[in-house]
Amino acid sequence: MGVKHLAETVDPSDLPDLPDQSDPSSAIDHCHRCSVPHVSGMPISEITVVHAVEFSETDAAGLVHFSNYFRYMEKAERELFSQANIPLVVDDGTLFFGWPRVNASCDFCAPLRFGDRVSIHLSIQEISRKAIRYRVRFTRNEPEDGTLVASGGMTALSAHLDRVKKTIATHPAGESILERLAAQLKPDKESGIS
Repeated sequence: MGVKHLAETVDPSDLPDLPDQSDPSSAIDHCHRCSVPHVSGMPISEITVVHAVEFSETDAAGLVHFSNYFRYMEKAERELFSQANIPLVVDDGTLFFGWPRVNASCDFCAPLRFGDRVSIHLSIQEISRKAIRYRVRFTRNEPEDGTLVASGGMTALSAHLDRVKKTIATHPAGESILERLAAQLKPDKESGIS
């Protein structure tokens, strides 16, 4: 018996719509089984990461290959979780908890080339106990400061993979993680995602 695909176990109501509105007062958490100690301080719901484009990230025309923008999004997400002192994945040997992607998009406005420095601004647009939706903006730092290079977003579900049962399903995120990533968790009815 193989592992069931996430799409086979996801209720469509778990997936948020993707309007172009930003809600900086959103919040998030992770699995209940996470044993991460509570960290005091301000919640975090957005982050900017600066990245220097490597030669290996460019295509034959010398431009950053489109697939790298999705890697940059994940780099910013990883840093957001790191700054909030939250593990992005938890593996206890039997169950694996993480945030698999169910949607990702990117619109390109200007090229990036080897040596350019790009700011990747990732913000939480919407969140519930089972899903988080990010908005991402890419701006060139050098040589043209502030040029919008691309914009996009991604949606991830809080999910677990049961290695014994060989299933993957959504799993409600825990309170401590929700508290760390944002100041206020919108009720599921208002947020549009459950």
